[in-house]
Amino acid sequence: MKRIVVGVDGSEPADRAVDAAAAISVATGAELILVTASVLPIVVKDELESYPQAEPQARQDLERLLVDPRPACLYRARGRAAGKGVKSIEALAVIGDPAEEIVGAADRRHADLVVVGRRGRGSLESIVFGSVSLKTMQLAKCPVIVVP
Repeated sequence: MKRIVVGVDGSEPADRAVDAAAAISVATGAELILVTASVLPIVVKDELESYPQAEPQARQDLERLLVDPRPACLYRARGRAAGKGVKSIEALAVIGDPAEEIVGAADRRHADLVVVGRRGRGSLESIVFGSVSLKTMQLAKCPVIVVP
C-alpha cells in the first residue's frame, strides 16, 4: 500500500477516519493524503452580517456552511496524523462536491484506499447535498473504509 486518501471536514467522524487511516499508514508506510472540499462559495464572516437575521439554528448552519473552515480542519487533521506517527502527509483544500473531490484525489494520486467518516455534515447540509460517505463508496475505484 502506497497512498491513502482521507476525507476530512473537522467533525468527530472525520477525526476517527484520520485515526484509522493513520494506523494503516503507520503499519504499511503509506503516504496519507488529507482532502477537504467545500461545495459553496467561501465568504468572509463579516459578509454574514448582510444576511437577514434568521432562526438561530438555521443561521448557525448557514454560518458553518459559508465560513471557510478548511485550513483549520486540515491543520488539525495533519497534527492528529503526525501525532500517530505518520511520516508522509499531504493536505489538499478544494472547492467542489466533497465525494467527487475525494475520489478525484484518489484517482489522480493512484490511491490504494480511501477512508471517510460515516457522518460529518450537519442536518441541513445532509438534506441538501446527501451523504458524502455513500457517494464516495459509489464513485471510488479503490476500496473505501467508512469509519463510524
